[in-house]
Amino acid sequence: ELMDYGAPQAPFEPSQLNLEGAALLFPSDTPSTVPPKRLIILDGSWPQARKMMRRIPILASLPRVQVQPKAIPPTRIRQPPFRGGMATIEAVARALDLLEGDGAGAELDALFARLADTHYRLRGKIRPPR
Repeated sequence: ELMDYGAPQAPFEPSQLNLEGAALLFPSDTPSTVPPKRLIILDGSWPQARKMMRRIPILASLPRVQVQPKAIPPTRIRQPPFRGGMATIEAVARALDLLEGDGAGAELDALFARLADTHYRLRGKIRPPR
């Protein structure tokens, strides 16, 4: 389920979140070891995601699922602002691998690679090597 946050005509109502068995895909010093039934994903830049965490306090109380990037990172359009940072689609693919088994995020990885390839091709740039 997708829920918009910050839309001018649609104020966000946290009570609409189904948090039963939920965990938040977000870095943590103490990630949960219990697989969640539901995964909450904040899609935005790091400053936007942190702002959502501050403005929606119920999110901060959720257990966290933390993922690690692949040993060989994919070609990216932008570099992450810190070591281990990932694009949302990349983090979701890693979460699927973690929660559903290796390879479960492969289709999202392929989609992300296609996005990067298309980005570089349309801008007439050579894609950086992996």
